[in-house]
Amino acid sequence: MEVIIEKKYNPWKNTLIIGIFLLIIGILMVVYQEESLQWILMISGAFILISGLIGLVDAMKYKSTMGIVIGVVEAVLGLALILAPNFFQDILMILLAVMLIIIGLTTILGIGTVGASNAGKIISIVVGAIMLIMGVYAILNLNDTAEIVMIVIGVMVAISGILNVVEAFQLKKEY
Repeated sequence: MEVIIEKKYNPWKNTLIIGIFLLIIGILMVVYQEESLQWILMISGAFILISGLIGLVDAMKYKSTMGIVIGVVEAVLGLALILAPNFFQDILMILLAVMLIIIGLTTILGIGTVGASNAGKIISIVVGAIMLIMGVYAILNLNDTAEIVMIVIGVMVAISGILNVVEAFQLKKEY
């Protein structure tokens, strides 16, 4: 007679490892702002390049003209992200700045505040003005913008890591 021992799955170790990993990544993003953005763009480029090459091979196998075009475009974009991350970093920061300006202007003009109280409209105008100023500053200072964005994202990733570590210890208690 064979005895089977059922072991319950305990996810606390995986959660702890992920939390520590996110915490380290977040700290690195805060410390090495510009470099971390470049690494993110280069890693994304590698994934896009691999996806494009796989898509290209599949498209050639099935003789799909559109698939070949998409594969080539993905491969070229991926290669460009790997080889010229600074160029794409600037494009991303310009897009972010333009979005801030558009959001700021629409907020100042009161789009979406119909029926709001006077205090609500004043708050919207102040928030819109701040966003507009941030957008203009971002366009004039692309490097500073990249650093600030990476600091904010790094802090968010680090906080996520801390929350995962706390959750891991809670899970450990439960099992």
